[in-house]
Amino acid sequence: MRALLTAYCLLLTAYFSQAGPSLIQGTATDYKGKFVRLYVYDDYITYTEKELSETRVGLDGKFELWFTVTETQYAFIRIDNEIMDIYVEKDKKYKLDFPPPTKNKGATNPLSERNYRKLRMLETDSTSLNLAILKFNKLYDDFLLANKELLVRRGLNDKKLLHDRITAFRDRIGEEFSFVQSDYLRAHILYSIAQLEMTTMKGEDKLFTDYLEKPLLEKNYEYMRFFHQYFEKHLDIFRLSEKGRGFADAVNKFSGLEKVNEILNGDDKLRNKILREAVLIDGLIQLYNNPDFKKDKIAKVLEALSVQASTPYLKTAAANALVMLTRNQPGTLAPDFEVRSHNNQITRLKDFEGKYVYLQFTDVSCLPCNSETKTLADLYAKYGSKVQFVTITINNDFEETRDFVKRNGYNWTFLIAGDNHKVLEDYNVKSVPEYFFIGPTGKFVQSPAIRPDRGIDRTFFDLK
Repeated sequence: MRALLTAYCLLLTAYFSQAGPSLIQGTATDYKGKFVRLYVYDDYITYTEKELSETRVGLDGKFELWFTVTETQYAFIRIDNEIMDIYVEKDKKYKLDFPPPTKNKGATNPLSERNYRKLRMLETDSTSLNLAILKFNKLYDDFLLANKELLVRRGLNDKKLLHDRITAFRDRIGEEFSFVQSDYLRAHILYSIAQLEMTTMKGEDKLFTDYLEKPLLEKNYEYMRFFHQYFEKHLDIFRLSEKGRGFADAVNKFSGLEKVNEILNGDDKLRNKILREAVLIDGLIQLYNNPDFKKDKIAKVLEALSVQASTPYLKTAAANALVMLTRNQPGTLAPDFEVRSHNNQITRLKDFEGKYVYLQFTDVSCLPCNSETKTLADLYAKYGSKVQFVTITINNDFEETRDFVKRNGYNWTFLIAGDNHKVLEDYNVKSVPEYFFIGPTGKFVQSPAIRPDRGIDRTFFDLK
């Protein structure tokens, strides 16, 4: 028993040593009772968001977010649509203050608008990663502001002058940040300045040699911004060249990654396999809507990369790209959800397995939306035996939705998204009303679906 206990303790120690439990302690006095969530990017090619931690702000206006990371990376804290950037590290504790909600002028879209707020750290160590990045970013923004006209000029003398100013700026930063020991911060500074250099007369080959003939820094935010800028339309341009002429055929007649890699290897900048695969994933996303390429074949290439790519990171990026490009398409599985009904019961999409589901997203305080919901009531009366009608409201107020349902005499399933951002994100709902028609096997039949007043009744009439 003692040996077993010892082994367990060693395993637990090894886990926490690797996982690096970290803590954010925050004050958010204007958000009592609200959900606060911490996100990172699952990969920086698709920028797929991944939730690391979730809690509620207490009645005392404070919260704690425990999370684990194995390496330094960009993250953001979200309360409602307020976003605060933060860089997180393994086994670190952070104290911060979350600013009050933004007071927007005019109408806003609560589903898609994000208000980005400046990080407010409650610490005094200016050499800490977050305060050092804040300091550098301020100097960087000041440089951009001071040279905003020069940055858009195209004259040779202007480019030379800009080059000289960037060089002086780099030297100044080198002196002011001589204390830097963080590899992440070094790369953050280096690739921020690299983005400036793209605006000068420095050629693509020189930029590549200076900044990309190095290991791929896939989790560094500024490196990946430079990566995206440098390789924008690169694959599209290469496939039209002599060396890349067979690329479109290799994708459209896809039978394996060998042929695709063979052609891309003809590009001198893509000789490194890891970089080549990263550019391929990024390039296929850019080419997905190009009429010269078959969407289903691009999906096949990404599917193959999600299994065969050189690193776990690139496998994840390829899988995320595949989901991003094909999600919510007719014939794909509709995302499951867990949402509370207006009677406070947890309801899942799986609860309706074996039935057709007409899914509405709406806002009970939106008059045009409510007009369509009345039309939905007529459809429910006619086709309720064939189709399961489900309405998800974006409102936070359960009483408001209950009163709305009772007042109008609606008796199909009403669910309240409230703080559940995930269901809105999974269905990519950017405005309301929005509709989806889902088949008995849980796959989309129409996505988005025909609206109630635009002829969806013909679809319901034809159901057997």
